[in-house]
Amino acid sequence: MHQVTLVTGDRVTVRDNQASVRPGPGRSHITFNTYRTKNRLYVVPSDVQRDLAGGRLDRRLFDVKGLTTIRAYPLR
Repeated sequence: MHQVTLVTGDRVTVRDNQASVRPGPGRSHITFNTYRTKNRLYVVPSDVQRDLAGGRLDRRLFDVKGLTTIRAYPLR
């Protein structure tokens, strides 16, 4: 099981290649589109779909499988 927080503040839990979403504060009205491309798993909130389609946002921001492989190091 892995958890990530999207740039939108939504929390995504990935377990067995399935994603479950807990919307961020004030975002309970947002819907989420989950889809796979090759070995990637994307979770895209409805309020950013237009920006993704227009090229204003990079879809890698919503690649939850890819985001779970990023290692974060604490600041010193």
